[in-house]
Amino acid sequence: MKINFYTPHNGIPTCWAESYIAWGLTDALKRLGHEIEIFDRRDLTFLNGPKLKTIEGDVFISHIEEFIPKYKNPRTKYIYWVHNKNPIPSGFDAYLSARNETWSEKIKKIFNKPVFKLELATDLNRFKPMQKEKTIEISYCGNKLSKDFVRYLIPAMDFGLQIYGFQPCYEDDILLANYFKGLAGPEDLPELYNKSKINLHFDCIEDFRMNMMTTRPFDVWACNGLLFSNNHPWMKRRGAPFVNMDIEDLRGLFKRCLDHYDEFEKIAKQGRKFIIKNELTWDKRAKQLEGYLKEL
Repeated sequence: MKINFYTPHNGIPTCWAESYIAWGLTDALKRLGHEIEIFDRRDLTFLNGPKLKTIEGDVFISHIEEFIPKYKNPRTKYIYWVHNKNPIPSGFDAYLSARNETWSEKIKKIFNKPVFKLELATDLNRFKPMQKEKTIEISYCGNKLSKDFVRYLIPAMDFGLQIYGFQPCYEDDILLANYFKGLAGPEDLPELYNKSKINLHFDCIEDFRMNMMTTRPFDVWACNGLLFSNNHPWMKRRGAPFVNMDIEDLRGLFKRCLDHYDEFEKIAKQGRKFIIKNELTWDKRAKQLEGYLKEL
């Protein structure tokens, strides 16, 4: 099957999780024998021009952005993948959803189109344990910045906090700018997760309600990294190996972990086993998607 995949950030050195989602799923689809062509924002002029008629594909998956080509191929099925809180566009033949069942049913009723469940996952080939000395005490990689999240970062500043992400998210905050280390590109994140004693993660209330996360926790677990996170309902329900940061004395928790790291490392070593046991891999998701596409 020929699958055209649109994602905003393909091939761009970035900390945006969307890139790793696109690469993880498309690499897994390739392993199943499908032909993949990936487009990104740099191709928008091309995709919206008459040349699109020369693009042959059985499926066009639009990822993250509500993008659908201006010139549609009548032989192609157009699918939108919903896995964040962005508005959901019309005009697609089917939808993939990482949201909970309630939201998926709403999507189905609104658009009267098939909605298939496709949760996020990780790539066990890209993210894996390495024999790396843990030279970073605490790191945070991401592009989310709000008062709710800053309160998790401030207690970590006394312990050599390092922040990686999209610079405009941090450059206006003088306090955080001192801890900003730049982008972590495609080959950097597995090493970062392995070299960090503590990997910070937090999701917003909207993600809690929709039962969604970014892929970062999955990637950290695949590396057997130690994950500190706010108390996400999905993690609690699935028995995920993480340390809850929603406590009063977070600074004390960081100090206790770093002073007695061997005890906390036992939690980290459960990560990859958790991923494998629950089949939270892109290979599994690719097989699910393959089955869905046969129904269209």
